[in-house]
Amino acid sequence: MEAAMNLRKKILIFICLIAVTSLFLIFFFLNNILLQRFAQLDEEDVRSEMLQIMYAIEDELQIIKTNMLNFSAWDDTHQFIQSIKPDADPDYTYYIESNYPDNFYLSNHLHIVALYNTEQELVYGRSFDYELQQQTSIPNYVLETLTSNNNSLFSFNEPDDNHVGFMIMNGQPMLVVSLPIVTSEMTGPIMGTMIVGRMLDDFQVERINKRGTSEVRVETLINHKIPSPSQQPIWTHAGSSDNHLRVSSIINDIFGKPALIISTENERQVYLQGKQAVFNYALIMFVCFLLIYLIVTIFIKQFITDRIVKLIYNIRTINKKRDFSLRINSSGTDEFSELEREFNFMMNSLESARNSLKMQVLHDPLTTLPNRTFFYEKLESAMANASTGNEGLFAIFYIDLNNFKWVNDTWGHDHGDALLIEVACRLRQYAKSSDMMFRLGGDEFAVLLTNVKDKVDASAQAKEILECLSSSPFVLKGREFFISASIGVSMYPFDGDNPDKLVKHADIAMFHAKRSGIHLAIYSDELQAGIDRQALIEHHINYAVPNHSLVLHYQPIVEVASKRIIGIEALVRWQHPVLGLLHPSEFIPIAESTGAIIDIGHWVLHQACTDIRYLQQNGFPNLHVAVKFSVIQLEREHIVKEILTVLKNTGLQTDQLNLEITESATMSHDRAALNLQQLLDHGVRTSLDDFGTGYSSLSYLRRFPVHTIKIDRSFISEMSATNIDSTISKLIIDLGHSLNLKVIAEGVETHEQWTLLQHIGCDQIQGFFISKPLVLEDLLKLMIDHKTKNVLD
Repeated sequence: MEAAMNLRKKILIFICLIAVTSLFLIFFFLNNILLQRFAQLDEEDVRSEMLQIMYAIEDELQIIKTNMLNFSAWDDTHQFIQSIKPDADPDYTYYIESNYPDNFYLSNHLHIVALYNTEQELVYGRSFDYELQQQTSIPNYVLETLTSNNNSLFSFNEPDDNHVGFMIMNGQPMLVVSLPIVTSEMTGPIMGTMIVGRMLDDFQVERINKRGTSEVRVETLINHKIPSPSQQPIWTHAGSSDNHLRVSSIINDIFGKPALIISTENERQVYLQGKQAVFNYALIMFVCFLLIYLIVTIFIKQFITDRIVKLIYNIRTINKKRDFSLRINSSGTDEFSELEREFNFMMNSLESARNSLKMQVLHDPLTTLPNRTFFYEKLESAMANASTGNEGLFAIFYIDLNNFKWVNDTWGHDHGDALLIEVACRLRQYAKSSDMMFRLGGDEFAVLLTNVKDKVDASAQAKEILECLSSSPFVLKGREFFISASIGVSMYPFDGDNPDKLVKHADIAMFHAKRSGIHLAIYSDELQAGIDRQALIEHHINYAVPNHSLVLHYQPIVEVASKRIIGIEALVRWQHPVLGLLHPSEFIPIAESTGAIIDIGHWVLHQACTDIRYLQQNGFPNLHVAVKFSVIQLEREHIVKEILTVLKNTGLQTDQLNLEITESATMSHDRAALNLQQLLDHGVRTSLDDFGTGYSSLSYLRRFPVHTIKIDRSFISEMSATNIDSTISKLIIDLGHSLNLKVIAEGVETHEQWTLLQHIGCDQIQGFFISKPLVLEDLLKLMIDHKTKNVLD
């Protein structure tokens, strides 16, 4: 029922989203296209209104100019302005009174009249006070304004020239007309200037309002900022309310400077009507969508969700009873009926496959042993029983086959599979009634032992399994294979309180057993500490060179015959930031596995060559240095060039560098062998390190012109006059001499070993009997101290 309700909600929500989105898109279209167009129409209308206002103002100026031409372009005025002197000529009063009475001002709506001669001297100037209905003197600020801007109002190019526009008089706008005084025939000479002005007061604004349909507002720019150029000359902006639109325009004064803002406001009739129409249309669409929504809801409930509720109920009934034989009653021919029938067919298939799947999911198909999933289920069950006290301690054995990869790679996967089957058979034969055997994957197996007494008991049983697996060879496809195993043991509750920890610790113990070759290891905190230490080394190994934490120690190599130091071996140490000074045997294998050996090896080579040159320059010119090289370094494509470059940069001769190579580093790697041969061709000397411990020493001596062989310290440490190590060492020395090779014995620690090696003909020795590895400064002191005497004195 809940699923049906969720589906119904999803469908209805989807329909609602479509409806809301559609309404939004319709509203967006109407609002952003139609309403925007309506707003544009209103804006065009109010702009047209502003143009009418500006035309009206321009008409007023033209009317004033036309009327005043009757006076400025008149022979009487022309004669008057050039001949009349107000203080002496009686005709002055006659001309003024007959032409500029009060009625002149009233009929032309003028506020000032001024006549100037050619010297720009005021001949006549009067102002009309409309409140007192009489003429008065022109205020000084008016006269000063008229003569401002370099007297530009008095400058005319032609007799028919003129200046019309606005001027601001004491903060009030005035319509000003400036005309040249010429003859009635509009000819010169220009004898003066006639300037008239009409204040644009409320009365004049009202006259302009009557010519339009809206109220005009005139303001000066004294208290207003000039709008941006994008708003000129006419721009629209918000009115006194959202239903009104205001339009404004800037008018320059007679000198061309912004002076006035004229604005008017109209009601947004077209926009308001369009807005109402959009709202009505949106309301109709909403009602229609609501009706469609109700109809679709009823349909979905009747023909979809109710059918789903019934189907869910039947399925849950089968699930609740866990009876795969139950079926759903199906009727009808629609898709839901088809779904019910297909569900019944599926139940038939599930019922037939359930039993076989149950077996397959918990067992390994190759060996038929329980698999990893079953192992973890049993492990959790054993832990639950042990925690409740129903059973005692239990242990898990993590088993890994040795050399399984060799069988697989060499003889094929059919032999590998056959080996796994045989191992499973032997584990079954060994298993006690309470033990369980598992194949975890690959060549890994596990044994779960319950009721084990202690770790000693677990170790004893693990040894029995090892004996069971290695007591006789495995016969695979007619061939015998001797295969051993490595087992790691962990116990509950000592080694973990959950399955993952127990398995992890058993795996750690198995890895330790495999790596150390002891075949069996029981988990302990010491093993974990070793793993943690290795992880810590791996974490910092790549920073050893950049952090300058590597240091070279040098151990002298002494010629037995002369008892003099003839060379040194470079031995790298690492000052680990946490673990302290580390021996190369602890971090070099990790460096090789991580690839850090490349940078470390390059640093060691360069530093050793640099140091040996320092020693040569301080009195030991014939000294040579031995540097250990790994197979990873020798396999690199450009290693020969790198070594020769280091020798060139440090100034060391090629025959003064001795590369110590283990035989396995060359015999199993063709590229390494090729690079080594190239180095030999350039004169670099080589030593075969750890000679006698590998499987192909003689073959190596045959393939490569080695200069020196080095007897492994394992033959030197227990050497005495009668034991086999002494005999083997003598055989190695005799072999080297027969091949014209020098022989070095390493690890010489006692006088007895020195004497025996001298007696059997060893050429060179090194070890703690001579000196422990020293840093460069201490080595130089040692060599200086023994420069005049042999090191054994």
